[in-house]
Amino acid sequence: MLGTRICLLLALVGSTSVATAVDYTVPAGVTVLNEEQLLTQVIGSTFNGGTRWIEYYEPPTGDLKEGTIKGKGEGSGPYIASWTIKDSLMCWRYKGYMASYDGCYTIALDGNNATFYKADGTIYNDPAGRIKLISGNPKSL
Repeated sequence: MLGTRICLLLALVGSTSVATAVDYTVPAGVTVLNEEQLLTQVIGSTFNGGTRWIEYYEPPTGDLKEGTIKGKGEGSGPYIASWTIKDSLMCWRYKGYMASYDGCYTIALDGNNATFYKADGTIYNDPAGRIKLISGNPKSL
């Protein structure tokens, strides 16, 4: 009986709900990047949130749909995080005090201006204002 309880507890603790792009609403008239576009346009590039933060999305070394983020925040200094891509969904996972920024979004580009959409289709309003996509790693993060 005890063994059954432990197995059930492990099964419950180990199960997580993974979001998929199907769970996300895209506003009418908006075209979000698909998986291939995310991999070719975002990965190997940098997102810049004004003067508050900048993040370089390193190209993957193994699994082509996950990798490392090297960032620097105003007042927080350098940090490391991870990214994953599935379908048209890009997810971020931070460590320590930045874990509150974990999340998954769909992304639309207008030139080099990026808009991140939450699951309900509303825009993620970054405190930095407009988020820009910059080719390469100009700050050598």
